[in-house]
Amino acid sequence: MKSYVDYLRDLLGQDVLLLPVHKGTKQPAILWGRLTIAAMSDPKYLDKLNRAANIGVVLGEVSGGVCSIDIDDDELMQPFLKLNPFLAGTLCSKGKRGCNYWVRLEGECHRTFTFAAKGKPAGEFRSTGGYTIIHGTHPDGMNYRILNEAAPVEVAYDSIKWFEKSEKPSPPTTSSLSLNT
Repeated sequence: MKSYVDYLRDLLGQDVLLLPVHKGTKQPAILWGRLTIAAMSDPKYLDKLNRAANIGVVLGEVSGGVCSIDIDDDELMQPFLKLNPFLAGTLCSKGKRGCNYWVRLEGECHRTFTFAAKGKPAGEFRSTGGYTIIHGTHPDGMNYRILNEAAPVEVAYDSIKWFEKSEKPSPPTTSSLSLNT
C-alpha cells in the first residue's frame, strides 16, 4: 500500500521537496531553509514525512519549478479561472477558504508576491523561499483537501493573468511562507 507521501510525489512529481509540519499549524517540524531535493532520498527523512500530521510543499527552484497561486476567497476562484482557463486542468487544493492552484513554471521562478482584486487583497503567488500546506489539519480544524487531483500544469510565468499584481514582492514572513487559506 502506498503512503500519502508516495501519493503526493506521484501527483506533484518526484523532484518536489515535501516538508513535515506540526499538526493543526502552519509551522514546519524541522529547520528547512537549506534542505535540498536530496532529502527526498533519505529514508530517515521519508519516515519523518510519513509520520507527519501535516505536509507542506517547498516551492520554486528547489522543487523543479512547482509553485502555488493562493486565492484567498471562494468567490474569487471562478473569476481567476476565467482569466486563466488552463488552470481548470491543474492540481487544486483547499484549506479553510479559497484554494491553491498548483503550476510548474517553465524557465525562471519568479519571486513570491501578493495580488489584489478591485483594490482588496486577493491572494499570493508563492515560489522560491516559500511553502504551501497540502495535507493535514488546518489551524481552524478542517482538513486540507484536494479539489482537483491532477499534476500541476506546466506554464510560462508570463502566461498567467492577475487581477491586479502588487508592485513589490511579499516580505519573507511566516504568513507568506505558509498556507493562509
